[in-house]
This record gives sequence, C-alpha cells and structure tokens, in this order.
Amino acid sequence: MINTHDLTAYIYDARSVGIKEPDIIKQLQTAGWRDEVIETAMKEADTTGNGNGPIIQIKNLTKRYGDFV
Repeated sequence: MINTHDLTAYIYDARSVGIKEPDIIKQLQTAGWRDEVIETAMKEADTTGNGNGPIIQIKNLTKRYGDFV
C-alpha cells in the first residue's frame, strides 16, 4: 500500500491557498499519481486536515489576560 501522508498534506496545503480541486487533481496526474491514489488522498485530506492528524474544532473558546475576579 502507498503511504499517502505527504500527498494528503500537499492537497490540504493546496486547498488552503485557494487552488481548486480540479487543478490539484490535474497537477497530481501530471506528476504521475494514479487516479485511485489521488481519490484516496483527497478523502484523507477531507478528514485529517494537513495529514498530521484529526481536525480539532473548538467552539466558544475564550482566552483572558490579567487578574480574574
């Protein structure tokens, strides 16, 4: 099985700078990646962010500085 960690991170990074999915796919195909590997990595990028682990979503987070009364 192919390790898609770096590919997943590339896809996440490309998306984060605004590159559209069809353009990402075309670039990867041009680089020689097989369609099934690209599809797997796209799905992984959807669920794992930059490939370094699960996405953590935090709501209603407050950070305060100074004295608390």
